Amino acid sequence: MWRWLLAIGVMAGCGERVPNERPPADHGPAPNAAEDPLGATLHGWGQEVIPRHEPEGIVLRGRLRRGEVEDHPVVLIGTHCYTFLGVASDGVQDLDLLLLDPNGAAVMHDTDEGQRASLGVREQVCPATPGAYEIRVRVFSGEGEYAVRMYKYQVI
Repeated sequence: MWRWLLAIGVMAGCGERVPNERPPADHGPAPNAAEDPLGATLHGWGQEVIPRHEPEGIVLRGRLRRGEVEDHPVVLIGTHCYTFLGVASDGVQDLDLLLLDPNGAAVMHDTDEGQRASLGVREQVCPATPGAYEIRVRVFSGEGEYAVRMYKYQVI
């Protein structure tokens, strides 16, 4: 009897397609580390932690001192999930990211400490309401340059 059940189980699987995992996204060429160390670090980190997400838009850059913030507008649509990665130069001890919805309410903030900050790595940002969001970059400790990139993953 068990052989008959095994044969049915094997035949039932015939012809069924097993969905393949999505291939890695094209993150483009890596920036030259000597000319753009933050860009190169950000590029490598993105390929490592979210290889199937596509980079979206330009790399957001700036320079901040302790306690200063800079807001960057980003448009999020409901058919995608998003991840944000940020890196800072050696003078920054703690870089923070905060995502604000179209009404200015906080959606997610990073809990990382140090020169790297992320939103959506552990739990992706999948907006229920599409619109103009803001990514707020803050230097909690230190002073220096930063680079932030938004990545997207189409879910529908």
